[in-house]
Order: sequence, then C-alpha cells, then structure tokens
Amino acid sequence: MFEKDLADPLQIAKDVERSLYYYPQGICLISGFHDICTCFLLVLGKKAAIPAAENVALFFLRDAMMDSLEPISKQLRLMSSIIEYEDSELTSFLERCNVMPYYAISWILTWFSHDFEKYEKIVRLFDLFISSEAIMPVYLSSAIILLRRDEILKADRDIVHSLVTRIPQDMDIERIIQKSVQLQEKYAVLQLQKQSGIWLHEESVINTWDNDWGTLKWGDVPDHLRASKYPNSQLTKEVWEDEMLSEWNKRRRASIIDEQDFL
Repeated sequence: MFEKDLADPLQIAKDVERSLYYYPQGICLISGFHDICTCFLLVLGKKAAIPAAENVALFFLRDAMMDSLEPISKQLRLMSSIIEYEDSELTSFLERCNVMPYYAISWILTWFSHDFEKYEKIVRLFDLFISSEAIMPVYLSSAIILLRRDEILKADRDIVHSLVTRIPQDMDIERIIQKSVQLQEKYAVLQLQKQSGIWLHEESVINTWDNDWGTLKWGDVPDHLRASKYPNSQLTKEVWEDEMLSEWNKRRRASIIDEQDFL
C-alpha cells in the first residue's frame, strides 16, 4: 500500500473520511475504496478528489458496489475465459491446482491500489483505467497472470494459490499495460461475453459505460442521476459472497498490520 510514501498518513485518512460524506447514495461502500480515494486526494487535492471518486464509483466501479458480488464474480470469470483462450495449458494447470479466480478480487475492487506498493505504478494504472473502458482492470488482471505463466507452471501445486494472489513488485508496469491493451483489442467486451457465454447484467457498468461515459466530449457533464438509479435494481445476495468477502477482508487487514509494523 502506498501510504508508505505519504508525508502525513493520518491527515490523508481524515480527508478520505470527509470525502466519503459526499459518496453517491444507493451504492455500497466497498472495503478498499479508501485506497482509491487516497490516490485521488494525493494527485488532485481535496476539491477535485471528491467528484473524481464519485465518477469512478458510478461509471467505473459500480458493479463492485452492489449488495451482491455476482457482477464482480462474473468479471472474474471473464478474466478466466481470457486466460483460457490465450493459454489453455496455464488454465488447465490452475484448474488442477483448484485455483479459483477469486485471487484477483482485490485487483478489481481497489484498482490494484492495495496490491502495488509503488505510488508511481498505482497512479500509472489509474491513468490507464480512467482513459479506458470500465472492463480494463479485467484485461490487466488477465495480462498479469499470462505474463507470469512460466513462474506459475514451475511452482509446486500447494503454493500456486498463494503465488498468484501476490503480484511481484518488480513486474514491468508498461509491459503489463501493453499486454492489457492487446487483450482489449482482441476480446471486445460484447464479443467476450458472447464467446464465453458469461453475460453481465444489462445495467452492469461494463455494458453501460459506452453510453454513460465513453461517448462524452470535453465539457460534457455525465448523467449522475441516471447512473445512480442503476443500483436500485438489486441482485440477490448469496451466502458464499459474505464468506468470500470476509476472507478477503481478513487477509487485507493482516496485510495492513504488516505494513504498519514495517513503518
């Protein structure tokens, strides 16, 4: 986590809390969104960080802010499909190791802001995500796994899940981005859903991004009212979702404690 680079982490934390008072109504505050808000505060300052965080919540990360994690689960399955189409050997190995795609949930939920330590890498990814379709974190997650194929295939099966969960900090971020863009060009979002048979909800941010955000021109104002109504179509929450999110939060808290000890 890039709080290591902050001059005053406590003040930043207080600013994040204040920013969340302006959080869009009707969507759920996800664990990890503080990390995203912190990045905006550092780069943009308090005044501009609030609308930036609101736009990201409504037009890029809305699927992660429902009561149900089903939309994110489907995004992770789309990630697995991309990996399968690109590298069937790697996919078969991950399946034999019983590795489910949920290792990448924090990557999607926090835009990698809790998975890369270098501030420069995090803001570089934020630049990419803001200037790309809402599904770009899925392509980038796929790219990371594909670029690590040799390392993964050589690993003992009992450590594979732990291995893929942690991103090596020395990975070349530009190489990852280049691979992600190639995957985006090869697997357009609608074609990917059709090819995989994994259809996201009609009101998924992945499917509404182009109309709500992608077609905006300089000076246009996004329709926050329309976007804020999408979450009202609530999805049924499953028991396994709480269990999975609880496990992720447990690992995240342990990681934060380790970082604090380091400081």
